Amino acid sequence: MAAWCYAWRKINGWMTDRVKEIAETERLARQAAEFGPEDAVALSRSAHALAFVVGDLDAAASFVDRALVLNPNVAGAWYASGWIRVWLGEPDLAIAHMATGMRLSPRDPHMIGMQGGTAFAHFIAGRYEEAAAWAEKAMWEQSNYLTTLLVAAASNALAGRLADARKSMMRVRELDPAMRVSKVGEWATFRRPDDLTRLKEGLRGAGLPERVGKSGSGRLCCKSLKTPGDNILVAANGALVYAKYGWRAPAQVYRKWDFGRKR
Repeated sequence: MAAWCYAWRKINGWMTDRVKEIAETERLARQAAEFGPEDAVALSRSAHALAFVVGDLDAAASFVDRALVLNPNVAGAWYASGWIRVWLGEPDLAIAHMATGMRLSPRDPHMIGMQGGTAFAHFIAGRYEEAAAWAEKAMWEQSNYLTTLLVAAASNALAGRLADARKSMMRVRELDPAMRVSKVGEWATFRRPDDLTRLKEGLRGAGLPERVGKSGSGRLCCKSLKTPGDNILVAANGALVYAKYGWRAPAQVYRKWDFGRKR
């Protein structure tokens, strides 16, 4: 579960030291698999973290395949396997595995992840309207899930629905002001270069900036903070983020923003 926590940090754009956190994720994931070789939950969580954070798709596929053999009734194993098939470029198998997970656990807390994974599978298959439909379904569950917002933005852009694409992109930039087209390759662990190319194309069309501008690393900038309870609007390379004293982000999740002086 510790390795899985690092996966959630990446999902939500909370990583602060990418190299260190990737190394720690790999250590924890492999240790969990070593200590729990007969534990389907440990293997599937380790597989998901290895694939998404570390990018070791082959080891991840091996771990999750073993998890499914040990216990094919674990919805989380099908969920992890579905995502790993997305990153490996096997969309139809990914959709089938996500569907099995949703059937086994129709009220699963990770339902949004399975729906978002299905959307991404349709996206890499070139079925942009289906991808957008699944992304919309996922957003009914949770409107602040960065993964779903990204695939919604890219799918709608490539489907020609630019207004919907830009609406999703506005939310992406509120949740992760530092996200840029040039950094998408760090977030998405696709094995097939064309999948990453089309994702970048869609996000670019939805309005995601190409790279960090001259103002720095995408950090929020502010000269001073007001008293507790006051509301302030902070500009971060063109994206406006509504923040309160105490650093409550729009997703109602507490985050530590690094405020620095404008250059």
